[in-house]
Amino acid sequence: MPHDFVAFWNIPTIYDDDIRHVTPSLDEDLRMALVAAAKEANVAVRPRGIYVQTSGPRLETRAEIAHFRKIGDILGMTMASEATLAAELGLPYASLCSVDNYANGVAATPLSFEAIRENQAKNAAAVVEVLGRALGALA
Repeated sequence: MPHDFVAFWNIPTIYDDDIRHVTPSLDEDLRMALVAAAKEANVAVRPRGIYVQTSGPRLETRAEIAHFRKIGDILGMTMASEATLAAELGLPYASLCSVDNYANGVAATPLSFEAIRENQAKNAAAVVEVLGRALGALA
């Protein structure tokens, strides 16, 4: 469960015609509810980490992954944008990240798209379980 994030480019805003300064962040209470729910569901979880957002939909090169490993723990294409928009709207936001693709240069061989989809399907059940428990605890 990331506690912070890095995004260097292409972050959307709801303030296209206004200048507003909003500091995006993750909601700690919501984040900790997800961490607790994962532990309760016996789902392996890292309670802290830095999320690095890249531009998709292409996957990263070995050199990009080597660089991003120096500054972050998990890589994705959407969370920083979502967190920024949520902050602008005043909505609490946290992210439950599943690892579906051990990035180029991390795994011994690059995963095929089919293998990534298989990992997503395997992780989906754990994600549903954790979200269900977290929502029950927050209700």
